[in-house]
Formats: sequence, structure tokens, C-alpha cells
Amino acid sequence: MSLLITQCRAKNEVGIIPLPVKIEDAFLHLLGQPRPVIQSQLDSVLNLDRRFTKLVSEYILGNQDSLDEKTVFEAYFTDTARSRLRDSCVRIFRKVDWDQEVGIPLSNYHHQFPERNIPAIYLLITDFNYGIFIFQDVEGRDAIGIGVEMFTGNTDLYDHLALNNPNFSAYLNRTFNVDHLASKIIQALMNDLVPEPTSTRLLDHIVSEGKKLYFSRLLMPGIPDTILHEYTPAQWKWVTENEREIWRFLLTDKLLYQSRGKDIVNLVQATPHSQGMPPEAPGRAVNYIGLKIIESLAQKENLPAKEILNIQNAEDILRRSRYKPR
Repeated sequence: MSLLITQCRAKNEVGIIPLPVKIEDAFLHLLGQPRPVIQSQLDSVLNLDRRFTKLVSEYILGNQDSLDEKTVFEAYFTDTARSRLRDSCVRIFRKVDWDQEVGIPLSNYHHQFPERNIPAIYLLITDFNYGIFIFQDVEGRDAIGIGVEMFTGNTDLYDHLALNNPNFSAYLNRTFNVDHLASKIIQALMNDLVPEPTSTRLLDHIVSEGKKLYFSRLLMPGIPDTILHEYTPAQWKWVTENEREIWRFLLTDKLLYQSRGKDIVNLVQATPHSQGMPPEAPGRAVNYIGLKIIESLAQKENLPAKEILNIQNAEDILRRSRYKPR
């Protein structure tokens, strides 16, 4: 069993001293060990956090029939294919500076939203089922699970998996690497933090996504725009140069105020292309408008993140922002 607690003492760009981040890698460490070692350490590993163990058992290993837990996990930890995959992932994850790349954004997250704890991070092999997931540990605190095999940067492997798994597509696979790891962690936390709109009106969803992007940039001040938005340089260039055109598209036939679920799927969620826009328009281009609306609101009213989060009326946000495309 291996427990790593990282701590960075240097101040970040907004002057917050990073707090300790707990990285729990026992589920990786035990993979591929000799069977006697696995058997002797199995109880302690499974009891690190029973909620985490239950999630792994049910949702990753598919143990819905209450099979003997030790038997299921002994098979998991002795699997040679998982062990080889673990070895390659560990080599790649050595490049991750947990203190700087993850510790600083998480400390900023706790500073901006004090009621939110800095989550412990659990590393494991999920058999290509999950990249990042949030769960509550046995103490009721937020924690994060990371399927390390989803961040190897092996696009050839991911493209092969795409043949039978819709979760893998070329426009997504290019972001499955450690360069995007911190951003995806914060993205998962923002999805949990910002309430899902209760309506299907496009404006509500664009503003909601704008909040997530704005908060993410606030927590990661130096993040490249191509990482934050998960765009290629050419895609980012197109979006920034066509802000007026994107806004005009949203105003056409009052699309911004339409309540059609297909618009959310085709324009707000991840897709290779924004339907109805020029071929060069990448997916989620309208979310850039959401970001600019929130930026305008924050600048004009000098609002802290917590106040922006608490404003739920998207029309009110748009009106108060006095947003005008450039």
C-alpha cells in the first residue's frame, strides 16, 4: 500500500498558499504483486475507503450480484493485462507535478468556494470505463477517482477502442493525456458545482457553461486557452475571430431563447462540429459566448465567483452583463 501526500509551499499566481493534496495510489500499487502479497494486503486496501471500494466493485468490475468481494478483487489485482497497463501509466504519470498542476487549482477552488473541501485523489485502472469521477468518501467529503489509463496520450489505442465504444472519438481522444489532466479535474468539479439548468432553453445552458469556463480559468490562471476549451490552435483561432458571427447565429430566429433539447446536444455538448454553423466551427463554440457573457458581468459589476455562482437567472445575467461581441 502506498500513500503519497504532496505539499507545495510556493504561492500561486493569485497569492494563495497551496494546501496539501492527498494522492491515494494503493489500487495501482497492489496490481501485479505476487498473489501472497495481494492476499496479505487486500483487506487494508479495500478498507481504505469503503465507499470507493463499493464504487469500484459495482461500477467498474460489474459486481452487482454481491459476489464474494475478496474473490472479485483478487481477480482484479492479479490480472496480467491490467498490470502491464498499470506499468505504462505509472511511467507517464511520473511527469505530473501534483503540487503545481493540481494542488494550486484545488487550493484556489477551496479559497473561492470555502464550503467545498480539497478532494483526495484516488488513482486506479478502470478498464477504460471512467476518466474522472467524483464521489463522497466515508466521511461525506468529496473525493476524485482517476482512471489513469484514460490519460496516456495513446491516441492509436483510443482510436481503436472507438470502433466499439462511442465514448472514444477522434475529437475527444486528442485530449486524453496528462496535459489535460488538471483541466479535466477542475472541469469535473465545475460540473458538480454549477447547477444543471432546469429548462431546455439554450440561453440557460450557454450561461451555465460560461460559468464553468470562467471559474476554471479563475482557478487555473495560466491555463492555455486550447487546453481549457479543448480546441486545436486552428479551432481556437476560428472561435475568437468569429465571435460576432457566433452571436449573430444565436440571435437568428431567436435561437438563443428556443427550448429544444437537440440544440443543447448539437451546440453546447461535446461534438466534432457545431451544427448549423460553418464547417470550420468546432463543437461547443457557443460556450465561448457564455464565457464572454460571464466575463463581462464580472468586470462590469466587480463580482466575486461565489456571487456569480448564486445568480441563477440567465436572462438577468445577460442583461446585467451588457455583453457586446467583438
